[in-house]
Amino acid sequence: MEKPINIAVVDNHLLFRKGMISLINDCKNISVLFEADNGKELLDKLKTEKPDIILLDIEMPEMDGIEATSIIRKKYQDIKIIMLTMHDDTALIYDLLHKGVNAYLTKCAEPKNVIEAITTVYEKGYYLDDKAIKALTRGLGENTPFKSTFSTIALSQREIEVVKLICNEFTIKEIADKLNISPRTVDTYRERIFTKTSSKNIAGVVMYAIKNNLVC
Repeated sequence: MEKPINIAVVDNHLLFRKGMISLINDCKNISVLFEADNGKELLDKLKTEKPDIILLDIEMPEMDGIEATSIIRKKYQDIKIIMLTMHDDTALIYDLLHKGVNAYLTKCAEPKNVIEAITTVYEKGYYLDDKAIKALTRGLGENTPFKSTFSTIALSQREIEVVKLICNEFTIKEIADKLNISPRTVDTYRERIFTKTSSKNIAGVVMYAIKNNLVC
């Protein structure tokens, strides 16, 4: 039996939080590890329980999702974050993706899209819907306070190949098979790419690729 994807649901609106928990628990191989009312409660629970993915709201009492994201990215880099909120401001989406959020969904999203985002983030490290792609493209193309500063170190030709495959949603194994290299070598390339592009996660690599015209 496959290991279930463990989720933490963090939202101060009890009815919405319980609805998300019910939705997730109805899915095979996805389960809720714990729930929390705000960022402070989340961080307390992370001391003893480590979910694979956190579904995180932005506006919450005591500690909001943005502050919690910053702390999680410093202390728990392996935990993935899906921001699930009412806000759909392009600049905010871009800023949060740049800060290390693995996916950004609004609460208007279809339930099936939330489940798709969870499984995709777990398998590939990120999930970018049309709204997120638009935010990345606009954020990288405009002179906004959220504009990123990328490393100027050039990528090798093989690293560019890996970037393009990442942007086309290939998994590590699929990239390894396509380039006739081992998954461990792909991991090595990926870490180099993270360093050279100053990226915190795959979403950062996608931003780099868009900025440098590596993908359409």
